[in-house]
Amino acid sequence: MVEGLLVAARPEDAADPVWWPVWAGLLPHLLALDPAGSGNGRLRQMAGWAAWYLLARGDLAAGHALAGQLYRAWRARLGADHTDTLDAAHNLAHAHRLRGDYGRAHDLDEDTLARSRRLLGEDHLDTLSSANSLACDLRELGRVGEALALDQDTLARKRRVLGEDHPDTLTSASNLAIDLRALGRVREAEELDEYVRQHRRAE
Repeated sequence: MVEGLLVAARPEDAADPVWWPVWAGLLPHLLALDPAGSGNGRLRQMAGWAAWYLLARGDLAAGHALAGQLYRAWRARLGADHTDTLDAAHNLAHAHRLRGDYGRAHDLDEDTLARSRRLLGEDHLDTLSSANSLACDLRELGRVGEALALDQDTLARKRRVLGEDHPDTLTSASNLAIDLRALGRVREAEELDEYVRQHRRAE
């Protein structure tokens, strides 16, 4: 009963500051229900969103701690291939990256991407999100050529799956432009930046 009411009150977006006061009010009640040990899939999903909310608002210590707790608990109880475990791994890698621990972020994102490709397929949105995260890690580690190749593949897939104008497609285009500029391919980067501006203007 309590779990159902809490899940029903979940805001639509964990990263939008408009919803942060709601998340702040719900978080103590969510944690009191021990989502790491819950058998309620919707409550587990909400807990993952809560970790993302903490990271988005800049509470890196709390977000990192929650993401790590969920990942370790679900990996042990649900298995490394469970979708909730993969979501928690994605969140924890993001937390590592925000804290500047690019090596740990890379290792976790690389594992998550491999599992997502095998379990969900190359074009699944969660797989593409993991690919985007791994490319960010590679770029931060100075492996820009590898990031470029991954970002090119991700952009091509998002264009096919989501369309040219989708915000996620444009984000991938912007990431690819960063890679190109870092490799000295400035004209190509500028052309891609203009593509992003034109499509965002049309939204």
